[in-house]
Amino acid sequence: MTDDIVLADVDAHARLRGPFTAAGALMRAIVPDALTHHPELVRRYDIEIVTAAPDLAGLVGCHRRTLTADEPVESRIRQYPAERTLSICHGLAEFVGEYAAGLRGPLSLIIRRAAHADRTDADWLAILSRRADPRHLRIVVHDGDTGAESGSADLAVRYVEGDCTSTDPRQRAAYEALPVADRERLHDQRAKELTARGDESLRLGAIPFHLERGSDPGAAREALEHAMAHCRRHDLLHGLLDLAQRYRKLVDWATMPEKCLLATRNLTAALAMLGRIDEADDVWEGACAESSMPRLHSLTATSRAVYHSRYSNRSVRNLRAAKAWGNLAVVLAGQNPDPRQGPFDRACADNALALVDMHLGDDDAAMRRIDAALEYLGALTPRDYPLLRSVLRSNRAQLLARMGKLTEAVAEYTAVLADDPHHMHYLVDRGTLYRRLGRHDEAMADYTAAGRAGPPSPEPYYNRALVRLDLGDNAGAIEDLGYAIELRPSPDAYLNRAAASFELGDHVAAAADVESGLSLDPDHAHLLCLRGLLALSADDPAAARRDFEEALRRDETLAAAWANLGVLAFERGDVDESLRHLDRALSIEDDPEVRGNRGFARQHAGLFTEAIEDYTVALEGDPEDRAELLRRRAYCRERLGHDAGAARSRVAGDAPAG
Repeated sequence: MTDDIVLADVDAHARLRGPFTAAGALMRAIVPDALTHHPELVRRYDIEIVTAAPDLAGLVGCHRRTLTADEPVESRIRQYPAERTLSICHGLAEFVGEYAAGLRGPLSLIIRRAAHADRTDADWLAILSRRADPRHLRIVVHDGDTGAESGSADLAVRYVEGDCTSTDPRQRAAYEALPVADRERLHDQRAKELTARGDESLRLGAIPFHLERGSDPGAAREALEHAMAHCRRHDLLHGLLDLAQRYRKLVDWATMPEKCLLATRNLTAALAMLGRIDEADDVWEGACAESSMPRLHSLTATSRAVYHSRYSNRSVRNLRAAKAWGNLAVVLAGQNPDPRQGPFDRACADNALALVDMHLGDDDAAMRRIDAALEYLGALTPRDYPLLRSVLRSNRAQLLARMGKLTEAVAEYTAVLADDPHHMHYLVDRGTLYRRLGRHDEAMADYTAAGRAGPPSPEPYYNRALVRLDLGDNAGAIEDLGYAIELRPSPDAYLNRAAASFELGDHVAAAADVESGLSLDPDHAHLLCLRGLLALSADDPAAARRDFEEALRRDETLAAAWANLGVLAFERGDVDESLRHLDRALSIEDDPEVRGNRGFARQHAGLFTEAIEDYTVALEGDPEDRAELLRRRAYCRERLGHDAGAARSRVAGDAPAG
């Protein structure tokens, strides 16, 4: 370690600069040099850098902007889930790793007071520690404090100058012994000093902290409002939750209803997107009990309709409740006389009801709602609410896809992307439609563009891997799935990578991925089925049968498991059981290979007419074993010409393939 060059030595205490305190400090240390020597690297991770270090926004810029990022916070109707922050963390880790790899190493990154880090920094450190190449970068984490200050003439002053982060008991005691007015004066002075620096990130941590303890509650509210807007804009949900809870203590419904409404909107948005719907409900209900403000009840009704249909348990009861909230939102929006706000509220309410209708299975009603919402916005200028228009049209595209109108859905997504070309989810959704239409080149192009459009996300790479599997590019699929797993391991990603490895004959890698997938979901039927195939390849039919049966206990509609049980039964000599299993498989999915297997079993059972039918269908699929199938069908036709009472003869040949 003594030979390492220190890349940076940063303090992670969240009180200093809020979300991404440590990551932001590192960005401020290395991005100026990276811009000089590796500008393309900075450009590739601009969103992540600016999110972690807003002080660098003017220097770095942002080349991958979306309508969501540009929309004013008060009318921003899209909120990304908590996984968005993890994507930012991965992007920051990749940026640091690539930058470090280009320097003379080894390097070390020292992180101090990690135990006091914000959730964003904690996640980033965990990801960076896992993904950083130790040949280039070593992470040195100190959880403790930086040490007690000593020798100060005024311990209380030192305590406040250290942003009240010191654990020196003498400093803390001296601070608490001061009269309230003196403490407020010290906090006011510290806030003024920090504000003079002009660092945006200080406005997310230390500045609001000191103003909350200073002499001016109005200044504290203003500082918290600014910090909340930043967290809302960048989807920093844990930071938003903390700030909104603090802000709510400084407002009251009697004298500051608009500010209470702001607190309610931010607090419920954070709770709902973090999956804490019941807590968000409590906040909504408490706010509505405190105030008869029409705007509060309108926004609450719309929000509850959306969140309860999208994120809570989608039981019929919950969806009916969501629809009731949506109808209330429509009524309240209709009473808003504001010529600009009224149509916005009504369009949001109709969009919420469309979402409920979609989950209830009434796609036609949902489409009517979306079209009505777009008509309401049509009364405004095209510059009004571009994000809401984009969301409505993307929802319309989703509905068209659900209705099977794939070409129309593609056209709708294309129109949406013309206004929002860097929206990753729209590119993924259109790519999926292209794949369903068999337009693989266009699907690949969309998934590739989606992978570059925003912070690292597994979705574009997982879906691109599926296209590569369709095209028989197992090696390419394995590469894409490897990256998707690096970002966010999932049972399905492990399944598809295992299947690709199995096709390439790498059974060791396939088995490892199967076990990794089952560690995440022990009841995953397809993984159990693939483990059965691996057991078959290892000449362990007993283990294979257990896995196929176990898979069917999880999912009795899994055709592959029934088909392989049919193969095993045939190999045991139980033709009747084999036919039962193969019949069940084909009742679920008419597969040419299974048809060929059942034809062989029927042939052995003396059901020559039925066997000929199966062989004929199997041959229509252009199978690899075409010559063998033709030979078997010819044999069955020959047998039908013999005396029906003649003894059956056994035909030499391979058993059905697994």
